[in-house]
Amino acid sequence: MRQRQLYQTEDHASTSSGNSVCLFNDYAVLDSEKKAFVLGNLIRMVLNGNHGRVEYKRPVNYDDPKEQSITCYFHVYSEVTRDGSAVRGVYQPSTSALQEFPLSDIISHTNMSVTEEETLAIPEEELTEIESITATRLQPQ
Repeated sequence: MRQRQLYQTEDHASTSSGNSVCLFNDYAVLDSEKKAFVLGNLIRMVLNGNHGRVEYKRPVNYDDPKEQSITCYFHVYSEVTRDGSAVRGVYQPSTSALQEFPLSDIISHTNMSVTEEETLAIPEEELTEIESITATRLQPQ
């Protein structure tokens, strides 16, 4: 007679710590082509491995050894403009096609809030920190 296998279960609260990337959360991502960062909602994470593609459903650590092979798909938010200029720290959800970024290009999780105008706002301190990290990562080595 075999003993029943015990499955390890994880609490969502324990996996959503600051060192992992979770689906359906907002992140700041380095866009190398535009030499800037974008903000978006993570929809899919896919590992392109030797034996085919594997879609992730659980959180992935930022320092995962396979990070170069993991592609993240985002709905990227667009900046809100008023009178022809962008409003700092205010974004609107986009229904455009998903955009691909490597896991290694994720800068950080963002804490965006919904405003009364149904737009998304990021706190000034967080935005300043993301801009600083982006500038550092874009400098030539």
